[in-house]
Amino acid sequence: MTHPTMPAPADGDVASQLARDIDAAIAQHLAWTHRVLRCALLHQTPPGDICADNAHEQCELGKWLAHAPAPLQLHNAELLNEIRREHMAMHAAVAGLWAAGARTDPNRVQQGLSGFERHQRHLVSALERLKTAVLSNLLTCDPLTQLPLRHRLPEQFGALRAQANRRGEAVYALLLDLDHFKAINDTHGHAAGDAVLREVAQRLRACTRQGEPLLRYGGEEFLLLFTATDRAHAHRTADRMLAAVSGQPVRYQGEEIAVSASAGLARHHDETGESLENLLQRSDEALYRAKRAGRRRWMESEIARPGRCDQARPPRQGRAPSVTA
Repeated sequence: MTHPTMPAPADGDVASQLARDIDAAIAQHLAWTHRVLRCALLHQTPPGDICADNAHEQCELGKWLAHAPAPLQLHNAELLNEIRREHMAMHAAVAGLWAAGARTDPNRVQQGLSGFERHQRHLVSALERLKTAVLSNLLTCDPLTQLPLRHRLPEQFGALRAQANRRGEAVYALLLDLDHFKAINDTHGHAAGDAVLREVAQRLRACTRQGEPLLRYGGEEFLLLFTATDRAHAHRTADRMLAAVSGQPVRYQGEEIAVSASAGLARHHDETGESLENLLQRSDEALYRAKRAGRRRWMESEIARPGRCDQARPPRQGRAPSVTA
């Protein structure tokens, strides 16, 4: 199968580019099928990319599948593996078909044709399902950082709240905002700013436990919902997340870009029936208090009644570490 090598997707349009790539794969697969049938009808010797033992590695789709873009490997690994299996099986069926034809074995020719048709249908179907998944991901996932967007936040919060109740824990919200991010864009360029956002997302994801929602909440804001056994546990989580962001500069095209963050921490008061919206509002208020206090720290919101932010985490204990080269 031959088709133009698929280009790496642009950062700001990952899902759309991947969908176009998949459309190209389907179209070029059908064109490859026509080549197979033409060789069969005209009794021509097929080229190596059709009948060789490693034909699935020679064709452009095979090369693309072997080095699938990171977003596909992250979100669609199981479906990608299915496509790889069907792709390999289809090539094997075609190679067997030509070998049987050379020996004028009608039964094996029929078996080869049946296998080719079956795997071809499965391959196209799997590619179409992959495209559907990619387009669905476009609506729910940030194409730059590959973190979820807000769409499923109420559902995720409900699940985490139920889990916390079963374990006798509390749900916390940690809202982080990168410090002086506009200055990074102005000084180093927007491509560098995008690289910083990607790197920060990876650092935060590496510090997050399975099942705890981590989202790109807005421009340079990230939201983590997590459970904790007590305040000390929650404070350690906030310290860890800020340290992950601020501990090392981000390296981009030979430059080292210093990065730090401020954050607001808020415990969900399940006993008062506090809403998700109120929890997020309080974490936002605590975040901006941290900003006003000098940045590179987190502050905590406590409430006497829903909506009131009246206690700050002491800056000395909630500050991020210094950035080291």
